[in-house]
Order: sequence, then structure tokens, then C-alpha cells
Amino acid sequence: DVLLAVGARSAGDTVVVIDRLGDLGGTRVGMQMWVEMFMDHLEVNGSFAFAWTQAAREDPEILSGGMKRHLALCRHFGEVLAGTAGRTTPDPVALGICMFSSLERAWSYCSLYGDAVDQEAVRAQLATALWATARHPATSSSGGGR
Repeated sequence: DVLLAVGARSAGDTVVVIDRLGDLGGTRVGMQMWVEMFMDHLEVNGSFAFAWTQAAREDPEILSGGMKRHLALCRHFGEVLAGTAGRTTPDPVALGICMFSSLERAWSYCSLYGDAVDQEAVRAQLATALWATARHPATSSSGGGR
């Protein structure tokens, strides 16, 4: 129950940060500012995200409750990110999952490695990746082999 309650609070906080992307993400400078904001958000909520992932592997109720919420966040993030380039995306959940994963793992590694990595360079690279991904959508790979 506690994990689900904390998850609801964390998801609400995440929506607030994602919504700021709509305001900031239309420029490269704004995208960089948003990445900084999201990394600050992960300083508060990032450890929870990783704890939820572990708990969900062992508890079907946590998986069910959290998965629905997380997929909704991914959809929202994908829609807002694509919107920063003035477009829509055919699969906002896929876009959201990929970009959340990049942000969360980069935060995790930066936290783990500390001064051994240039944190500003990582954040700048994340902003560039988000900017480029929003403006150059992936093409569908369905319909054939490799």
C-alpha cells in the first residue's frame, strides 16, 4: 500500500515536470533547461522508480497498478515530446518508454559514478538526443525481416 501511495505521488510530480517540457522544449536552450529540471526531479523520485521496478517483478498487484500509471506517463511524455517539434507520433508510448529509459539510466549512472563522469556533458547529450528524437521520428520497422 505504501509503495502504491508513493507511486501515485511520484507520478503526479512527474506529470508536472512533463508538462513543463511543453513550455520549454521548443528551443534547444529550453530542452537543456528541461533536462536539468528532470534530473532534479529524479534526485527526489529516481530511486523510487528503480525500487518500483524491482518490487513489480515480485508482486503482481504492484505491477498491475504501477504499470497502468507508468504507461500513461510514457504516453503523455511521448505526446508532449513530439509536440515540441509540432508533430504527433504514431506510438507515443514507445517514444515515452525509450526517452524515460535514457533519462533514468543516465541519472542512475551519473549518481553511481559521481565525479568520474562529466555530468554537464551527459545532460547536454540527453538534451540533444531528446531534441533530435522529437524532430526526426523513427520509421516503422514492421512488415519484414532484418
